[in-house]
Amino acid sequence: MTAIRERITVLSPDLRREMRWPRWRPRATTHGVASVLAIPMDVDAEGIGAISLYAAQPHAFTDHRQLTALWPRSMSGCCSPAWSDTDVRQ
Repeated sequence: MTAIRERITVLSPDLRREMRWPRWRPRATTHGVASVLAIPMDVDAEGIGAISLYAAQPHAFTDHRQLTALWPRSMSGCCSPAWSDTDVRQ
């Protein structure tokens, strides 16, 4: 939710040491999530959501993996001309 609300990329390399999200973190770690990378998605100037990547091992998202994961954010701008409010409502 932080990535959507603040429109920033959020990285949590090790959920075992994470102090943010005190209610969500224990549930995520119980299900085997150890690290998280969330990338906000914008269409035009509007934030429409985020793509979240989860990994079973801590520190799974290296600099290279973070850069690779940013492609959806850069792609969202090129998709906006193809979408219209009418298409989304249908």
